[in-house]
Parts: sequence; C-alpha cells; structure tokens
Amino acid sequence: MTVQASLPLRLDSELPNSASFSACRRVARAIYLGSAPLTHAAHRGLEDRRIKLSSVMPGESPAVFGDALRRLAGAATYLYQDGARYWYSTQADGYKLAEDRAEQYKREPDKVAHELDRRLRDDLRRTGDFSRIHPMPQSGQDVPDDMDARLVVTGDRSCLQQGFRQLAEASRGKFLNHAVTRRASIATPWPF
Repeated sequence: MTVQASLPLRLDSELPNSASFSACRRVARAIYLGSAPLTHAAHRGLEDRRIKLSSVMPGESPAVFGDALRRLAGAATYLYQDGARYWYSTQADGYKLAEDRAEQYKREPDKVAHELDRRLRDDLRRTGDFSRIHPMPQSGQDVPDDMDARLVVTGDRSCLQQGFRQLAEASRGKFLNHAVTRRASIATPWPF
C-alpha cells in the first residue's frame, strides 16, 4: 500500500487534502488489517465508522477519511463493499474487473476491431436461410447485383471511437445510396 505504483498512493497524490494526511493509505491499511478472517465472525470486514476511527488521529477531520474511503471503494479492484462494511479479498470484484478490462480494451481499439471482425466472419459462415452472406463489404461493389436474398453485414472500425448508432445509420445510408445509384446506372431488366 506504500509502494510507488500502489492505488492508495496514486489516489492520495490526486487530492491535496488527502495527500497531506495520507488518507487513502491509512484507510487501506485499516481495511487490510480489519479484513483478516475470523472463525466466529458473523460479518466480514469493517464498518465505515470503524475504518474512520482507526484512520483518523486527534485534530484531523473524519470527513477527509470518509472521502478517501469512497474514492478507494470506487477504484480498488480487490476491495469489496456490502452496505457499510468493507474488506479486501484475494478474488477480484467482478464489476470492477469488468471496468478494468473495458479500460484496457479502449486503449487497444485495433485489437478489439480485429477480434470482432474475426468472430463475425467465423459466425457468418453458416448462411441459414440466405443464399449467401456478405460480411463487412467495403462498398456496394462488393455485393453482386443478383435477384436472390442475401444478408449484408456492415462493419466499421471507427464504431469503437464514435457513437455506434450514428455511425451505423451513416454507414447504412452511404452503402444503400451507393447500391441504389449503382443499380440505377446499370440497365438491369427486371421481371415484372
């Protein structure tokens, strides 16, 4: 908890109030010591008031340590909370682990887009009721102008950075506009 790369130290450095008291580090230590499992304990962890009591020294404001506890609870992966009780566990909290992974994926959008493309292409090999499926065509020219029903799945790498709905609508509109203008320019005899 006092290592240079530790979360409590980083949180303390972000707020001047917390840094002057080392509030996050003191709160983390109190929770760590209070998280030791007891054989005959009805509830695990410590209540928030006991954490503040074990962290604050005479003359210091308990509100600073309450704020440090809230910040730590929102950021620490291995810190659990049940109502007013807090404890550390060796298993990561599922919600916070998912948030950490989401942040990691945001830093690697090309890797995510490549994996999505691969999975879509693998899944779209089964055509179902369609005679053919066109996964992620680059333009309307990639889809032949035939009379049979086909499924066209559009994909765009920039959907990871922009709002998906707006991007999907713009991509669909551009694709359909190109397909219609291409069809209109080709004299295709339609069976009426």
